[in-house]
Amino acid sequence: MTNLNEIVNLLCTQASWKGFPQVRRYLREKPTRAGIRALAEIPSRREIADRPDFPARLFRIAVAGSRSTENLRDAIAVQCLDRGLFCEQYHAPFGQFSQEIRTANSGLYQFKPDVVVLLPHPSNYLPSNSALNQSAAEELIETLGTELSILREKFDGPILVGNFLAPEPRPLGILDSKQDLGVADFYRYANYALSQRLRQQPAVFVLDLAHFSSFGAVPWSTLHQGQYLAGYGVPDQLATHLARDIAAAGAALKGFTRKCLVVDLDNTLWGGIVGEDGVAGLQIGGSFPGNVYAALQREIRALLNRGVLLAVNSKNNEEDVRAVFETRKEMVLKWADFAAVRVNWADKVTNLREIAQEMNIGLDSLVVLDDNAAEREWIETACPEVYVIPESDPLEMLRALSVTRLFDSLSITAEDRLRMASYTAMESRKRQQADNADLGEFLHGLQLTVEIGAPSGAQLGRVAQLTQKTNQFNLTTRRYSEDRLRQLLGTGEWEVFYCSCHDRFAEEGIVGVAVVHKRGVEWVIDTFLLSCRVLGRGVEQALLWWICGRAEREGASHIIGEFVPSSKNGQTETFYSANGFSKLPADNACLRHRLDLPVREDRWPAWITDGGSSVSVEKEIAR
Repeated sequence: MTNLNEIVNLLCTQASWKGFPQVRRYLREKPTRAGIRALAEIPSRREIADRPDFPARLFRIAVAGSRSTENLRDAIAVQCLDRGLFCEQYHAPFGQFSQEIRTANSGLYQFKPDVVVLLPHPSNYLPSNSALNQSAAEELIETLGTELSILREKFDGPILVGNFLAPEPRPLGILDSKQDLGVADFYRYANYALSQRLRQQPAVFVLDLAHFSSFGAVPWSTLHQGQYLAGYGVPDQLATHLARDIAAAGAALKGFTRKCLVVDLDNTLWGGIVGEDGVAGLQIGGSFPGNVYAALQREIRALLNRGVLLAVNSKNNEEDVRAVFETRKEMVLKWADFAAVRVNWADKVTNLREIAQEMNIGLDSLVVLDDNAAEREWIETACPEVYVIPESDPLEMLRALSVTRLFDSLSITAEDRLRMASYTAMESRKRQQADNADLGEFLHGLQLTVEIGAPSGAQLGRVAQLTQKTNQFNLTTRRYSEDRLRQLLGTGEWEVFYCSCHDRFAEEGIVGVAVVHKRGVEWVIDTFLLSCRVLGRGVEQALLWWICGRAEREGASHIIGEFVPSSKNGQTETFYSANGFSKLPADNACLRHRLDLPVREDRWPAWITDGGSSVSVEKEIAR
């Protein structure tokens, strides 16, 4: 049994991922309600706030519901711990849903949350004797939409809105479906209309309570005891599922989204052991359990299609493994689908560290799927940053992946779908670099083209996503939602720039972002970041000197570059000084650097060409 005091001690004394795997183990042991409460209270301990990484892990959530939401507190706190976050919560008083939104100085706004969760109930908007028809459903959504608009005027972060749980009573019984809009159809239509309405609004998302109730072992969605004992709107059985989605939004917003699924092979991607059963003896597709392994592979491919990277970490002979991919037609996944492969007899922890290094991502970006319980425990112990899915049975692995929120982001962009091609191209570049002893010759041979400019409306989502996901080459780690960026741009005092690139191996899409605050003749680079997969090719220098040229053109006399240290961005500490900026006195945790304009010498990387792209006009400015 996992010791709760040990968890408390680790979380209170270690400024790292130590303690978080123990949280997950404790939860798997199905603790009592008192144990859950003790776990949920850990984030409020004074020692937690003393952790150096506390600001990076702090997630503030405001919850407002038509009914009481107090039964969600512990579940939200615990699911945030599962994701490495410490949450602080504000729950609106009972029955004050609309008042909290409409009152400018309400507790919700004073709390200054990162995310707002709304759990409306139709009874708030429809008279008790209202007919359940299409008109009533549309009125319900229109009124709720008005309140969302009011909230959006005062709050620029993500908003999560719970949809509606259909009540169990069906007075007409089997004839309910014969009505123009019976009880069941009314709630289906209302939920569809809500989804359509929210789709039009940036950074507003559905919390699909109706979906949760379908697999959450909920005997009564609305006629549950908690509604009558304490006025709870959501049954206790749904609390964990709801909290998991809320924690996923927090992880995405705070840069804790996982990026890569690392899979074992034997008894994980297929049934059997290739070294013992042979290629032909493996269970893939067909009847049980081979059909489960095929379904698991389809689920993994769906993750790949949305931009999740895949890697293999298996104790095997590579020749045997390749034969499976080449000859078993039932394989849904192909060898080329994996961005990194370690098939050998080395320790799996060593392999994981190599995989992370090869892909230029942190260990805290990895999720491991492995049927071997001993390997899983060793990985969790040696690499607490890695998230290990705790299942051995193929059906349980399939279920875990089908509902996982570990890879959730607040948007999916074209760049997400380009990511696998980008890592494949990275291998091609490495081979070319190995063939070129001269670095300059290698860089010129890439035929690198960079495009820099102000993002269009369609591109702003990707820009916001990069501020939320990029941790390593990110000089200030300031997170921005798409709506917040729009607000900044609307002031006329801020500029947002994107940087995209491609070379002869791959189209990378938007990989860099700069957010600049214009203060008269002083331009302050508030945010400067670049995806790690394009580092080392001069793209960061191109973006910096493009900004300098733009600032000079608009009459700025100097530029201030800011650096705020975090646990992951140490490599960027000398970026400004290495590029000719002079260090200024520190302002609290913010290190500031200054560059006077104009810049006389041409600092645009010589190997980066315009290639006929839109950067050519602006490149002349930078020069």
